[in-house]
Amino acid sequence: MNPYGRLAQDHMANWLPRRYASLTNPHTYFTELGETISTRVGQEWKALTSPLVGEDPTDTLRRVMHNHPLAQRAVLAELAWLTPEVPWTPDQEVARDSEGGYIGGPPGWMPEILAEQMETADGLEAVLEALGLDPMMGAAIS
Repeated sequence: MNPYGRLAQDHMANWLPRRYASLTNPHTYFTELGETISTRVGQEWKALTSPLVGEDPTDTLRRVMHNHPLAQRAVLAELAWLTPEVPWTPDQEVARDSEGGYIGGPPGWMPEILAEQMETADGLEAVLEALGLDPMMGAAIS
């Protein structure tokens, strides 16, 4: 089983316990799901990184490196991070970065206001400004 399969298995075991218990052969299911996720991540990554005419090789490399996590997140959100059966409560273990910092709620969670704002160009500009970024330049506002 590849890492994607293990990630999906952990998510289902923690957040969809009834569905997980209903699987007749979890190892086979998550092995196949992991392979499917891996293939789809590769396809999405390739679609996001098609060459641009006249692009500098350094910019191409940067774009390729940037787009892999985007492809992973999109595919994992669709195939692995399914909507939990079990409601999340603040006392449960939450995702943390390597230094122990809080990095969000349960998988797939996003603040409602941010999700709504990002659906429109004006809303996205407001989000960028709230983060201290110039919407036109992508740089920090001084």
